[in-house]
Amino acid sequence: MMQLKTGQVRKAVVSAIESILKLVEAQAIRAKVQSGNKFVKTVPMALNKARSLKEQLQRVEQTANRLAAEFPALKPIAQELEFLGPTLRQPQSSAADLLTAFRSFLDVLPPWIEFSEDPTLDQVAVTANDNYLFINFVDEGEPREETGARSFAQKICILCRTLRTQKRQPTKNDFIAIQFHDALLQTRVPIENPSRPLSMPGFGDYQTYLSITDPGAGLIEACVAPNQRGIIWHMEHLEREQQDRCIIEPYRITAIDSVAKVLARVGSEASCTVYIGRPFFESGDFKAGLLKAVRLIAIACSALFMQGVAECKIAIENMTATQIIEFIQCVRGEVRRDSSAQILSAAFNLNTPILDDREKTQQNHQEPVWIKDPSKIALLAVELVKAGGFDKVTCDGASNSYPSSCVLEQLPFPNAVEFVHLAHEQGLLTYFSAGFRLHHLPTAVYTGVDGVGVGGAQILRLMDHSTGCHGPFLPGNIQELLRIRDEAANDWLGQSAALLARLDQMFFEGCITAPDNALRLKLFAAIRDRNEAACTALLDRLNPIRNMPPNREHYLIEWAKRLLNAETPLLAATQTPEAWAAFVQMLQRGVKTHDLELLAQHLSGIREETELLLRQPYNAS
Repeated sequence: MMQLKTGQVRKAVVSAIESILKLVEAQAIRAKVQSGNKFVKTVPMALNKARSLKEQLQRVEQTANRLAAEFPALKPIAQELEFLGPTLRQPQSSAADLLTAFRSFLDVLPPWIEFSEDPTLDQVAVTANDNYLFINFVDEGEPREETGARSFAQKICILCRTLRTQKRQPTKNDFIAIQFHDALLQTRVPIENPSRPLSMPGFGDYQTYLSITDPGAGLIEACVAPNQRGIIWHMEHLEREQQDRCIIEPYRITAIDSVAKVLARVGSEASCTVYIGRPFFESGDFKAGLLKAVRLIAIACSALFMQGVAECKIAIENMTATQIIEFIQCVRGEVRRDSSAQILSAAFNLNTPILDDREKTQQNHQEPVWIKDPSKIALLAVELVKAGGFDKVTCDGASNSYPSSCVLEQLPFPNAVEFVHLAHEQGLLTYFSAGFRLHHLPTAVYTGVDGVGVGGAQILRLMDHSTGCHGPFLPGNIQELLRIRDEAANDWLGQSAALLARLDQMFFEGCITAPDNALRLKLFAAIRDRNEAACTALLDRLNPIRNMPPNREHYLIEWAKRLLNAETPLLAATQTPEAWAAFVQMLQRGVKTHDLELLAQHLSGIREETELLLRQPYNAS
């Protein structure tokens, strides 16, 4: 039996309707051509772009209305969708409500999509209550424990084989099972190994994690050590000899068998991450090469996510600002992953200028503007990643010199603090890479960054400096790295940076109060200016927030609980009392049933709607 929670049901229903409309359109076009009309199409097939549930539902309704205008016989389908819209949108709709709505939609599909009407042919029973939908296959007998994604896929394969053997159309229950399987492909990824997601800013066991970097062989040797506190095991190919970075990327993708070996040894003790690389556009043309570039990246990411990695990092180069946003959106739409536990990261090289051709830039400057200053590239990166929808933004300092100079020698401390602060308050994880030596680590900790890439020839590998070729890994150096990190994290500036990360995350979540938000902005200024007296005073004033426990459950559950426990959260002030009461009820329901999809849909939805309202005090300060 497959058991789906309400949030998953809502997503599956909307995605299934979107797919069904494509099938119906194809049928209508074929019928039109068969009646003697010429086939005309001027727009090429588009890549899938990641969309919120609200955006996806709007797209579905627009598609239905377009089809009704083009093919009058399809008007009943558009009318039925208009009628069902409130049920699909309302947070209080139960799993049973959503199933009833979907069945009603299926009723208007014939003759475009036909079903077997004999209920004795059902291979599947589909039922629902307030919080769950159940798909039970006839050979399973009584309902049992929830079936995994892999087993569900096997059952669907058997179902489709049965339909072919019996030479018949599916029943509506059969059809629902098949459509839900397809709709859930991106979210129910069968992961091969035990794994651990990355920690959220401010609420991990450590604020700054050391990303121990190696192609794999060194990590296989090192990751069996007993002490993995505050470590991320990051895999990428580092060796490039003395080659120009325009010819050979400073970092490249590692072998998938190395990833599997490291994951098998690490399990859920620490997070494992992988660098993918920069996209390749055929003929240097973005538009012509986008489809292939996106899908090559997406397939690589999907394969690694199925292994159990927590993050795939993609280099963002050779694109303008608007192209970067489109590329990120398309990759999100094509990748298969558990988006509540596996993240996509964008790496921006601070030595590579970006042409900012966004509409608002051209309105302000009458033309596109080249962004060349490293600090400005870092801040632009935050905006582009947020607009595109990745989860993490990286500042990389690799250059044509090898080994590279440290990224924090290229990005002044006040600017590095600002980059991390602005990213965190928009819900993004942060990372610095390139050129780190032991003496750079305290500065990284003081910025509050979530991760620091350490490895390669600087600290953890022998290297022939005349050729750039690497030698054996040096696992014995890891404990010294951890000692330096911990020492910096425990002094006044390290504690202040960790507290600011927590406050920024609470601002993003909307659970911070107005008085604490004012102190948050003061703490940012104090850290940026390295003002010890101000930081120490603010550490004392904000002690209750410092004493909040780190996340122990899934971050969406913890986010919901912080909102439920807050007395006067900023987010509540953006809502009417009635809307807030309904939102609280949804949070309570999501926490009680551990419905991560429901929480993700509505937490992200309300956060997007209130973005400008929450930021007003910040903009005015």
